Amino acid sequence: MLAPTAVTITMANDGLGALKTLKNNVFDLILMDCHMPNMDGYECTIRIRESVMGADTRVPIIAITGDAHAEDRQRCL
Repeated sequence: MLAPTAVTITMANDGLGALKTLKNNVFDLILMDCHMPNMDGYECTIRIRESVMGADTRVPIIAITGDAHAEDRQRCL
């Protein structure tokens, strides 16, 4: 959906790939899939926030999930 826009898109296949990508790049926004393989989006977000990079930049992270349960919404918040 974002491809036709003027934004630059960088994708990772899983949470581990996302962390590796974040070590070498600066982003304005992260769209985080909550249910990725190897490391889910919840754990990846925790690791980003605990890292020095995450604390310094506080890049916004938007959680994306197909789950529609109230517990999932609350966990993302």
